[in-house]
Amino acid sequence: MSGRRRGRGGHSRRHAGGVVGTRPGRGPEGGREPLLGTAIGHALLSSRTDLRHRLAADQPTAWKEAADSIEQAGTDGYALDLADFHPDISCVAVPLWEDNRARAAIAVAGPATRLPEARLHQIAAHIQKVIKGARPQTPDHSDM
Repeated sequence: MSGRRRGRGGHSRRHAGGVVGTRPGRGPEGGREPLLGTAIGHALLSSRTDLRHRLAADQPTAWKEAADSIEQAGTDGYALDLADFHPDISCVAVPLWEDNRARAAIAVAGPATRLPEARLHQIAAHIQKVIKGARPQTPDHSDM
């Protein structure tokens, strides 16, 4: 999962950790990557019109390159990175919602040779299904 914070040179999100197989993921835990141009960033931005307007004004060139992908993430409910940000690494990110805003994202990334676009769509559907099925536990008071 990740959180957002304004970093050097623009808006960024923090990498909270990850593992591909038995090897750590590319981004170091606690490291930062930009919101624009990454699957996690686009998943988070899919619901943040306030931040989208700010990024469009602050980084117009990067915004123009990312706008269609962010719009697609809003439509699909997940974002893809087909080895655009890190060469040879593909990623899918599904936002986690709270109070009608994407507050965090779950992402799966790995070698593009093992995660082609069709597989990323399957992974996104699986994550969405798991998220939808996860409900907070409520106490059972039927014996009272």
